[in-house]
Amino acid sequence: MTKGKATILYVDQALSFGGSIVVPGGMIEGLDKEKYRPVVVGEMDESILNFRLQEQAKIYLVPRLFNYMQWERVVSAVKQIKLRLLFKLIIYLMSAIRSLANVTYIVRLARIILTWQIR
Repeated sequence: MTKGKATILYVDQALSFGGSIVVPGGMIEGLDKEKYRPVVVGEMDESILNFRLQEQAKIYLVPRLFNYMQWERVVSAVKQIKLRLLFKLIIYLMSAIRSLANVTYIVRLARIILTWQIR
């Protein structure tokens, strides 16, 4: 880690542009860049992140294969099943599938965190 400079990592998994990136954008804007290195991990389009963050932070785009919106669609569809036991079994199965699908995301996020820890 660079002496005297702390890294601030913000991980955004936003559904859309709004508070989830506007708030840290304001925070990053006000940071003393001599003391802090802001790093943002997001799924949103890089041009939107750069516009909001005005290139004041290092940005990594790390999409998930099975994101929050997809999970909500699955849950909405499965809620149509009236038999609670079958509903729960399908939700558990889909949760396991979601976890497996997002292993790549977790590995990439861990690499980013480790990269910035050793600087």
